[in-house]
Amino acid sequence: MRDSHDSAATRTVVGVDGSAGADRALDWGLARAAVHGEDVVALRAWHGHLRHDADGQPRSQPTVADWRHEHELAVLRSHLQPGRDRHPDVRLVPDAVHGHPGHLLSVASQHAALLVIGVGHRGPVAEVLLGSVAQSVLHHSRCPVAVVR
Repeated sequence: MRDSHDSAATRTVVGVDGSAGADRALDWGLARAAVHGEDVVALRAWHGHLRHDADGQPRSQPTVADWRHEHELAVLRSHLQPGRDRHPDVRLVPDAVHGHPGHLLSVASQHAALLVIGVGHRGPVAEVLLGSVAQSVLHHSRCPVAVVR
C-alpha cells in the first residue's frame, strides 16, 4: 500500500464523472469517510473551449470558461444529492476543475488520505483491464488508491 504524501491528510477524494462506476466509488468513499470521520471531495474534471493566440498558444475564453465551470459545478451538485441524503453526517465538497481527470486526480491526491475511483467495465476481458484515467491515477497518485468496481 502506498503511503500518503501528506501524513496530516484527513480527506478522501473521489473522482465523479456521472458513470455507474463513479457512483459506486462515491457511495463507497462516503461510507468509508463516515466511519473514519473524514470529509469527501467529489472531483469532476471538464474540458472548456480554448482559443489560440497568433503564436499558437492556447488562451482561455474567460466568459465561456466561467460559464462552463458554473455549469459543471451545478451538474455535480445535483448528481451528489443522493449521496448527501444517504450520508448526511459526511461533509461532501463538490469541486469541478478544468483539465484531464487523470492529472487532476493525481494532483488532488497530494493532500488526500485516500483517492477513490470507479471503473465500470464488465465482462471477462474487461475485468482485467483499467481505463486510461485509472491507469494514470495508479501510476501518479501520491496517496493510497481504492478502485471500486
